[in-house]
Amino acid sequence: MKHTSSRLRAVLAAGGIALGLSMVAASPALAAPTTTVTMTATPEVEAGKAVDVSVALAGTVDAYSYAITVTFDPALLDYVDDSASEGPAGGFDSVEEAAGSVTILHSRLGTSPALAGDLAASLQFTSLAAGDATLTTSVTLVDTVGATTVLADAATAPVTIAAVPVETTPPTTPPTTTTPPTSGGDTTSTPTAAPASSTNGDGSLAITGFGAGALAVFAIALLGVGFVALRRRSASAR
Repeated sequence: MKHTSSRLRAVLAAGGIALGLSMVAASPALAAPTTTVTMTATPEVEAGKAVDVSVALAGTVDAYSYAITVTFDPALLDYVDDSASEGPAGGFDSVEEAAGSVTILHSRLGTSPALAGDLAASLQFTSLAAGDATLTTSVTLVDTVGATTVLADAATAPVTIAAVPVETTPPTTPPTTTTPPTSGGDTTSTPTAAPASSTNGDGSLAITGFGAGALAVFAIALLGVGFVALRRRSASAR
């Protein structure tokens, strides 16, 4: 009985140790933090203006390298060369461009420690035409033992691009010119003003040159008539 009891206690002890080890091994996996990704972009712009984009990684652990890929509509947006921000110190940075996507790469150097905590990157685009654009980001994380974590389509950001307003210039009305009507060769005489009469100092009208001549002729005619009448009377008296 003692031998059997000793064997039973040994089996139970071994089982307890195995269970404890399994629980210890499982606890890091249950407590492993999850990396979250957020992205922001200029929400509204006019065509031709800049669109600023920021990507944030929260809760990274043992990150030896990472790749942040942003996809976009190349008909509406264009990546601005050399606009991507640099990664943390102690690493190597590069940017890869493709049609409709741009990838920011960061890798630690051999002697640099792995990254942990919050990471961020920023870049800039130029809006090309009016429309509704959507930026989408995917993130790939690689730890110090080469294990890869892919966060596909982790975050999106909408951008509304408005057309450039067209300035309308009000039409100018040319000055109108009035052309006098033609009379077909006929001319219309313009009446001239009658000569102004002047008055003498005593208030009587002054005799114009035309009036004086007419009166002289009239007076001579009267004298002639009187002379003829006088001769007739003389002849009759005889």
